Amino acid sequence: MATLTTSSECSQCSKTKAQCTCRGCQGSFCTKHFNEHRQQLSVRFDQEIGEAHDELVQQIDKLTRQNKIHDDIFSEIDRWETRMIKKIQQVAEKVRRQIIELVSQGTETLNDELKALTKDIRRCRQEDDFVEEDIENLRQKIYELQSSFEKTTVSNDIEVIERKDPIKWNLLPSIPLNVKWALKGCTIAGGHGRGDALNQLNAPFSVYIDDKQSIYIADCENHRIVEWKPNSTVGEVVAGGNGSGNRANQLCCPTDVIVDKEANSLIICDRGNRRIMRWSCQRGTCGETIISNIDCSRLSMDNRRSLYVSDWKKNEVRRFDDGGTEGTIVARGSGPSDRLSQPTCIFVDQDHSVFVSDYDNHRVLKWIKDSHEGIIIAGGNREGNDLTQLSHPQGLFVDQFGRIYVSDQRNHRVMRWCDSAKQGEVIVDANNTGDSLCQLNRPIGLSFDQYGNLYVVDGGNDRVIRFNMQPN
Repeated sequence: MATLTTSSECSQCSKTKAQCTCRGCQGSFCTKHFNEHRQQLSVRFDQEIGEAHDELVQQIDKLTRQNKIHDDIFSEIDRWETRMIKKIQQVAEKVRRQIIELVSQGTETLNDELKALTKDIRRCRQEDDFVEEDIENLRQKIYELQSSFEKTTVSNDIEVIERKDPIKWNLLPSIPLNVKWALKGCTIAGGHGRGDALNQLNAPFSVYIDDKQSIYIADCENHRIVEWKPNSTVGEVVAGGNGSGNRANQLCCPTDVIVDKEANSLIICDRGNRRIMRWSCQRGTCGETIISNIDCSRLSMDNRRSLYVSDWKKNEVRRFDDGGTEGTIVARGSGPSDRLSQPTCIFVDQDHSVFVSDYDNHRVLKWIKDSHEGIIIAGGNREGNDLTQLSHPQGLFVDQFGRIYVSDQRNHRVMRWCDSAKQGEVIVDANNTGDSLCQLNRPIGLSFDQYGNLYVVDGGNDRVIRFNMQPN
């Protein structure tokens, strides 16, 4: 701090009796003013170093406390609740229950799945009769369980956002950037020839996968919707199945089905009867018509529960809000570059952009919300089997990176188009049409489960086939 000096003026009082020099500022001081200078430095040290250090310690200590996430989010919800009216207070309470329920259900499900997996592994080892396929199946189950665990624990980055949209807790498919799928699929439903038995399908069109891995299939020529639970060998009729007809307990050539989780019901595209029906998931024997006189082809629902329907005769897509029956046109086109011709499958992303498979124009178009013009994002180079072409596209899915997955029906393949790409890539079946588990025959619908496994409605083979996502 200080060194003795011989004879110099004090920088404070200018008297020639300075005895000390500060090593920092190089100032000379008499004894009195040197002590004052040192006291000033001590105060500055406490203010600039000590207080900042103490604040940093408190912040890090707060960060390392257990249950910080839950405390912070509930505190934020409490503050939010006091600023809002009674209706928002009710929503806040609902959010608390959903968080607790979500964590509880996730842990319970993981434990149940782990017990079942452990049982299967022990059985295989005890019986000592396993083959390569058994090992692959167990390996896939371990991978799926690991994925579920990571989704439950991966992120502590939680915040409460105030917005008008209803809060959703969805198990959305998460598809990594460099993912690949197994070359050989496995039959999940059907595959026993065309027929109306419970282990058969007849011209299936679409597949919907719920959070419990059950799949719902629009079994078109059997005029029914069937549910296949995980690992089932037969399906269960959950709507229709009473022959072709227009009564409330009948369907006629249904081409699509989705699940409305909030209403616990199925929404069905009853194409042959030109109507959209709602059918209770509680095994209701009859449905109710919610939209009539529409030449419907496919359905989709956004995160606000608005319903989207493609009309293959009017060549347009309409959105129906809050039980409306007229709808608003959200995709149609006004010129050769974006005019639709027999639109089939629809996908609506989180930004409410609408993607449409333009069947007879051999392309996929995108309508950004409130836009009056569509953009070609896949195909559009006439019909063909080149990587820049499509042939009567059907099933459609868009992942979190904006990559488009499409069933290229007449080319008997599934393609993926990256955002702004000039050409696509084949991800399933580059071996022409066929009925082996490595081939497809006129694929129609497609979807992904929460683990990123790909499900394809293999229409020409009357089956639904799954291609497992491969671990990196």
